[in-house]
Amino acid sequence: MAYPEMPERCDYGLLKSEFGSIFQPRRKCIISVDLDGLLSAVLMGHLLGWEVVGTYDASSLHVVRGCLPAGNIGTEKALAQSKLVFLDHDIYRQEIDSIGHHLLMWSEDISVPLHTEGRHSLNPNLLRRIAYNKAFNRKYPFSTFHFLLACASAWGTLGDFHPDDEITTLLLHIDSSFVNAINYQSNALDWLDWLGGSEEKSPLYPICRRMLRFTPRTILEQFRNLDQRLSGFGMATRPSAALVRPDNEQAASAVKNFLDWLEQETGWRANLAIRGDSNIATYTLKRRSAKPLRSEFEPAIASEPFSYAILNRGEGGLNYGWLEER
Repeated sequence: MAYPEMPERCDYGLLKSEFGSIFQPRRKCIISVDLDGLLSAVLMGHLLGWEVVGTYDASSLHVVRGCLPAGNIGTEKALAQSKLVFLDHDIYRQEIDSIGHHLLMWSEDISVPLHTEGRHSLNPNLLRRIAYNKAFNRKYPFSTFHFLLACASAWGTLGDFHPDDEITTLLLHIDSSFVNAINYQSNALDWLDWLGGSEEKSPLYPICRRMLRFTPRTILEQFRNLDQRLSGFGMATRPSAALVRPDNEQAASAVKNFLDWLEQETGWRANLAIRGDSNIATYTLKRRSAKPLRSEFEPAIASEPFSYAILNRGEGGLNYGWLEER
């Protein structure tokens, strides 16, 4: 079954009917280790009671042992049987659900069937058929969190959402979304229109409206204040910094401080079951990177990596890898 195509505007009704099996309550999820992964977990914890039981990054996978089936059945099979969903990741497996936002297509004529056949891989770039060879500058410029926020609003599950200046600045900070919007204004506006962010009922509208009255000085002051806030919690301030580290008590404490503040401001809170103790199973990844040429992409996809992404046009712009079995 072909991946649904929505070139003009996101059809949230079609999206829900096609990918509704992913959005089930009380699921256990594995998140990215940065701010986008953490805030996506906060949102899904608030909306559907999802519980964070693992983290995944470029070098390792950490999962609470109790979430995996007993016996030596292989890592990927265990993940599939556990019905875990990867949040802010794109997993190249039909048996494993994932929600991400990286660029995954090199061209229309090179198929990526483990993403496009079936309904286990939800990604806005795939929904719009954005491909590297013809439309790299049109790739999705925001975060997984923003995409989920728009979906939740369209489906009527979000409720009232009126972020103040500080929370707005935090949401603009995720995955350098504000910087991307400034650097690629036409693309950002195009995606806002596609998401419905210009409509008053969209949860992105209050953010866009507040941006209209933010002067350059206000923007600088707000980001300075956010930097001080995050630093005060003991968190790294870069959007892509590794924040969720189950084997690092200092990082875990900083995240707790941040989540306590966020809950006070929004009423939302992530349900973090992952802790830095012996109940965590750790798996390493065999990673590869290359310049995203067709001659590199085709054999990489043919080798069926566990995950991959086209990050940029540089020498290491194509990143992919496999979980190593224990």
